Amino acid sequence: VEVDLNKQMLVTHYYERNDSAGYRSALRGGNYELLTVTITADQLKSGVNELAIKTDGYLLYDTLKLEQDRDENA
Repeated sequence: VEVDLNKQMLVTHYYERNDSAGYRSALRGGNYELLTVTITADQLKSGVNELAIKTDGYLLYDTLKLEQDRDENA
């Protein structure tokens, strides 16, 4: 899996094994994993930003969670 922001690669992650969830029963046999990607303010641009998730196979996800750290100086 590769995660890009505005056509710049942020992270790549390789999953060690194929659990067949993409083409079999994901509800019964899928492996759950969490991939956390940190995006800093200087990586964002004014206006629209594009987040892309790329894979050479199947990727099953149920949540993309976007959070902002609280600014202690605000």
